[in-house]
Amino acid sequence: MKDLLLSVRGLAKSYGRTRVLAGLDLDLGPGEMLGLVGPNGVGKTTLLRCLLGLAFPERGSVVLEGRDALADPVWTRGRVGYLPGETSLYPQMTGKEALDFGLRFHRELDEETRDLCLEVFRIPLRRKIRSYSAGMKQQLALTIALSPRVPLLVLDEPDKALDPSVRGKLRGICLDLKGKGRSILVSTHHLEELERLSDRLAFLVRGRIADPREVDEARKRLERRVRGRFSGKAPKLSTPLGCTGTIRDGEFLFETEDSEARVALIDALMEAGPESLSFGSAPLHELYDLLYAGDPEVDE
Repeated sequence: MKDLLLSVRGLAKSYGRTRVLAGLDLDLGPGEMLGLVGPNGVGKTTLLRCLLGLAFPERGSVVLEGRDALADPVWTRGRVGYLPGETSLYPQMTGKEALDFGLRFHRELDEETRDLCLEVFRIPLRRKIRSYSAGMKQQLALTIALSPRVPLLVLDEPDKALDPSVRGKLRGICLDLKGKGRSILVSTHHLEELERLSDRLAFLVRGRIADPREVDEARKRLERRVRGRFSGKAPKLSTPLGCTGTIRDGEFLFETEDSEARVALIDALMEAGPESLSFGSAPLHELYDLLYAGDPEVDE
């Protein structure tokens, strides 16, 4: 990828005997939104904190705008808008005081984005933060993170505590920022939202970003899967030879390498009158489950 904004090479980080990052590589281009995917404990927050100099890797390099980001973490944080996974705001401050305080850490302010956030989120700035709900605190923290005029935004669980309507508004703000050329690195458990917004997805598996070939192989396997959902009592089905199947959350999931067996299976499901039937696709939540099946969790 040409003209990289962010380049990470060989990043390694351990906590005690637990290896969290194991020689991780990651690239991000200007104006690109990259979705970071992985279960709790896989190292997403550790990675984001290492990029900002809030955690220190044992080895590896982080280059931001062609400059060694690890050598000058103060400079790095001045070039990044950061939303931590655990929002922490001073409860004795008003929303306005917290907003002004947070934005003073950056030299340049994108007033248009700040005003858009305030208009969309409708934060009660005159009230003390101690009176805010979790959603209000998250919206204020988002406004602080998104408003600086910086090339990179790092968002750890940005839609946490937000209701669906507010998540939709956040999506619009992120798209607006992408249109302005901002790069966004985001981690969230709302996989469908992440897939809809991101230009690319990076799966963090066993301390590294999964090889695209591994992800492609998993996608191809899922594209062979036939899914049938039935309302009421599930029917009894005779599984064609060569098909393996299971039932998960009320949905029949079958896989087969044989195209003729797949056609016979689809015919059998259709005769049973399914509520829904799908095949030839690879839903992100199934890809997630397949890539992380049996992977041990570690604490971040």
